[in-house]
Amino acid sequence: MRTSAVHVHGIFTPANSDTRSNAETAVTAELSITIYLRLLYHMSHLSTDGGGWTVIMRRGNYSGLPLSFEHDWNGYKHGFGDLEGEFWLGNDNIHMLTKENPMEVRVTLESFDGETVSFDYDDFHVGSESENYRLRVGNYAGTNPRVGNSFRRHSNQVFS
Repeated sequence: MRTSAVHVHGIFTPANSDTRSNAETAVTAELSITIYLRLLYHMSHLSTDGGGWTVIMRRGNYSGLPLSFEHDWNGYKHGFGDLEGEFWLGNDNIHMLTKENPMEVRVTLESFDGETVSFDYDDFHVGSESENYRLRVGNYAGTNPRVGNSFRRHSNQVFS
């Protein structure tokens, strides 16, 4: 399933499932992003788009009225938004999903004209609140020269 929009989605799909969370296509004037997680050790059993992803953020033109992502610590801690539209899953929830098993993160961007690009990184982890939700991002797992290691530069940074 192709998706587009920066948005967090709170529907959890088990990594061994054949289905992916229901993320709808959305387009904004400039860019849409969807971020997915999937257990790394299942990668050999699933094709690239084969499922098992959990959408943790989605943002884009889903409902006509844009959702403000200007929230305080508690807003980002617990999550906000509408699972059918724009949302952030919540730092506590993302930590719980990533604390036990190695995860892969995928970021999908879509321009207004429908051009999409996705990039995957291995070893994605978000620390606990006591660690200020420190982000760990492994290596870029693709070959797209337009993307490279642009997301990895945020590795080891705390949430602010």
